[in-house]
Amino acid sequence: MGDLLRVDEQQELLCDGFLLDGTAVLDESALTGEPMPVHKVAVEEGCKDFDRRNAVYAGTRCIQSSGSSDERAVMVVSAIGGLTTKGQMIRLVMFPEPVRFKYHDQLPLVYLGLFVYALLLS
Repeated sequence: MGDLLRVDEQQELLCDGFLLDGTAVLDESALTGEPMPVHKVAVEEGCKDFDRRNAVYAGTRCIQSSGSSDERAVMVVSAIGGLTTKGQMIRLVMFPEPVRFKYHDQLPLVYLGLFVYALLLS
């Protein structure tokens, strides 16, 4: 993390990051399902906060890239592997949180009520 990478055209990004220089048009359909390409811009100089307009994600494909260094956009890596947005989505699919039904929580009360009812009948 913290490495600087050049964003080439027709390249699939393997890490999350933020554009530091230039602009890029990305196909984020693998992540969001949105068929329209998304235009990304570099972080403004002196700005400390990153925005979705500056963020690039693993699993997206660069359609167009332009910048001042070698005429390509430059990004800084913010997450790799399982820490990327794509990695988190895969983790949620593979290891979903257990679903808790109210029925399971209220079942002891039902048993208690049936037990008391059975005692009253006998």
